[in-house]
Amino acid sequence: MKVLFLSDLHIVDDRDPLYLAFLSVLRGPFESGDRVVLAGDIFDLFVGNKEIFKKRYHEFLSALRSLSDQGVQVDYIEGNHDFQLSDVYALIPRVSIHDDAVDFTVDEKRFYVSHGDLANAKDYSYLALRSFYRSAPSRWMIKRVPDFFLEQVGKISGRLSKIKNRQKGNATQALRLPYHAAAEKLFDRGYDYVVMGHCHDLDGFESQRAHRKHQYVNVGLPRFHKSYLIWKSGDPVISRTPLPEF
Repeated sequence: MKVLFLSDLHIVDDRDPLYLAFLSVLRGPFESGDRVVLAGDIFDLFVGNKEIFKKRYHEFLSALRSLSDQGVQVDYIEGNHDFQLSDVYALIPRVSIHDDAVDFTVDEKRFYVSHGDLANAKDYSYLALRSFYRSAPSRWMIKRVPDFFLEQVGKISGRLSKIKNRQKGNATQALRLPYHAAAEKLFDRGYDYVVMGHCHDLDGFESQRAHRKHQYVNVGLPRFHKSYLIWKSGDPVISRTPLPEF
């Protein structure tokens, strides 16, 4: 059995070369019982059950249906660029939408995966914005806003992501501290592996506690780091593996 972890792809549109590489990963090979965890910000913008996104990314939805048919479980954790998604995937078996995190056990190993945007409890401005995104008024508004308006929001979001990409590699210890602290607390709760994203930091560490090893790993920024995460039964650690060339 294997588990794949991907996040923070920030795919701009269906012509994005990274989108094609992502589809290649989703198209296998897989076996029944495998798992794919999409830990948020897969797209630069995919909000609500809107036709504009479902049409644009129809190949992605088709790939998820194919995974489901193969007996693969897909967990989609909403991020800050892709949220209010439950209705989009409601008719695809074995696809579960999670607001914050997902945990599961494989071969007696416990996994905890989150987008990572709640790791820093002192980021008050972001947490307030996140709360609004998931509020009833926001849901009401997104259902009614015209698709062309969301199209413009997507273009702006794409430009902002390019700016973020140019700032990659500037992670500081101060940035990492809340993620490390959150991982340590999850280790205390008995999780063997903790995976996060959001901060675009290619980071990770291992910890030894009472004859048990633990690992924290951040997905990083796949567009720049050109990798994602994979774990297979019997592996001692989650490993980085190269994305298909794009």
